[in-house]
Amino acid sequence: MTEPPAIFYLARHAPADWSADAVDPPLSAQGWAQARRMAARCAHLPISRVVTSPLRRARQTASLLAEAHHCPVQEEAHLQELGTSEFRPDFEQRVERWLQTCPPPPAGTLWVSHGGFLNVVLSTWRVRVPQPSVPRDRHGSLLAPGEVWALDAFGAGALAWRIIDVGEDR
Repeated sequence: MTEPPAIFYLARHAPADWSADAVDPPLSAQGWAQARRMAARCAHLPISRVVTSPLRRARQTASLLAEAHHCPVQEEAHLQELGTSEFRPDFEQRVERWLQTCPPPPAGTLWVSHGGFLNVVLSTWRVRVPQPSVPRDRHGSLLAPGEVWALDAFGAGALAWRIIDVGEDR
C-alpha cells in the first residue's frame, strides 16, 4: 500500500552504541539493522531530500534512508541536539527561535534528528499528537528511536501526523 504524499517527514535516528563513544556514538548493531528496516519500510514514500543532524548516529541513519530514495544527504547544524534542557536550559528556546525563522521545508523533505529536538519541532509547529502524549523513552521523546512520522499539512494551524514506521518490531 502506498502512503498518500505528505508535506514533510520527521525521523528519529536509530539506536546508538553509547559504549563506543559517549560524545558522538555510532549506531549499534541493533541500530544498523533498524535503520535498514526503516529504509525498506519507507522506500515507497515520496522523499526527495534528506536533511540530518551532523551527529554520527543521525548521519548513519540518514545515509540509509537517502540511499533508498536515491538522494543526497545534507547536514544541517540546527538539527543537532546539543543537550536537552536538563543540560542546557536554553536548548528549547534556541530551537524554537530557529524554527520560527526557518522557511517551511520543501515537500518530500525528511529531517533525521534527535528526540529532544523533534519534541521541540512538534511543540513549536503545534503538531497534534495522541492524547495522552506518552514519552517513548527515558529522555521524554515522543518519537521512539527509528520512528518516522509524516506531517500532512503545514501552516498556522495544528499539523496532522501519521506514524509511518514504528522503528521497533512490535
